[in-house]
Amino acid sequence: MTVASFVFDLELVGEVSVIRFVVDCIDSDNLDMVADELLEFITPDSPAKLVVDLSRVVSIDHVGLETLAIFHDSVVADGSDIRFCCLRPEFKTALQNSDRRPDIDFRDSLAEALVAF
Repeated sequence: MTVASFVFDLELVGEVSVIRFVVDCIDSDNLDMVADELLEFITPDSPAKLVVDLSRVVSIDHVGLETLAIFHDSVVADGSDIRFCCLRPEFKTALQNSDRRPDIDFRDSLAEALVAF
């Protein structure tokens, strides 16, 4: 199963849904579109296992980082399990250093994220 949007591709790999961003930045210029499409993904029928692949993203501002954090919290609150992968080191550090982000699971590659389930 593959679903396309303006922001990401969604693919089912075994029992894990993989969101692959197709935009190269998550910032105030595209924040509304990114947030709307991600939050539409959270439904009562949301997948139990989710990986967010950020390998194509080369720029994230503080608003984009907060959007990812909110998406993470929403997925977890919905009862699903989520991993982020392929995040540039500087973005990973910024998320990890924020006060409420120690619980985000980061993996270096998609393969590592998939195996982590």
